[in-house]
Amino acid sequence: MKIFEKIRRNLFCASKLNVLVKTYLSIQQYRQCALQGDKTGIDASGTVIVSLTTYNKRIHEVYLTIENLFQQTQKAKRIILWLAKDEFSKEEIPLILQKQQSRGLEIRFCEDVRQYKKLIPSLKLFPNDPIITVDDDYIYPIDFIERLLNGQRRYPACVCYYIGARIEFQNSGTIKPYIQWGHDEEKEYTPSVLNFSTGAGGVLYPPQCFHEDITNTSLFS
Repeated sequence: MKIFEKIRRNLFCASKLNVLVKTYLSIQQYRQCALQGDKTGIDASGTVIVSLTTYNKRIHEVYLTIENLFQQTQKAKRIILWLAKDEFSKEEIPLILQKQQSRGLEIRFCEDVRQYKKLIPSLKLFPNDPIITVDDDYIYPIDFIERLLNGQRRYPACVCYYIGARIEFQNSGTIKPYIQWGHDEEKEYTPSVLNFSTGAGGVLYPPQCFHEDITNTSLFS
């Protein structure tokens, strides 16, 4: 193996290790805060609702994502965890989530519309509020909400996302494979129908941005 290839691989491994260590330390910090913290994780005077869902295999880990949202530089007005009412009951909510409820987490029950639970029920309840959807197994940057709100202030009528890409085309006019699109979470794209969000990275939907049929679950369930 060439020496430069060895150096490149060692640097890559060191970088991965650094990320793993930082992630581990963050998880330990969030676990400690979730168990012992008493500060509220929301701001009633805020402007945005954060909505997410989970299922039985992740119900005991979702508190990490919620704690991560509690620790944001700009806090949400509400953080709502939606659970399928035929999968969970109040008695089955883990203690650590109950502790987070005392700090602002809302746990609500709804029909099981699979992954759409993180958006549709909140749209029905809060049609006039901006809503950020997040995934239940993701640790977001500490200024994640702040950045999305900055994007919304700049483009108030647009859907804003944290991670995504812009659809790119071949010279022939056909769409390039997804893997060949430009993926850059730090790049700011101007509004375009070609912009494509990665849902797991977090998406902010402004009020009234969908067709009214979006909440008609009979069309997709």
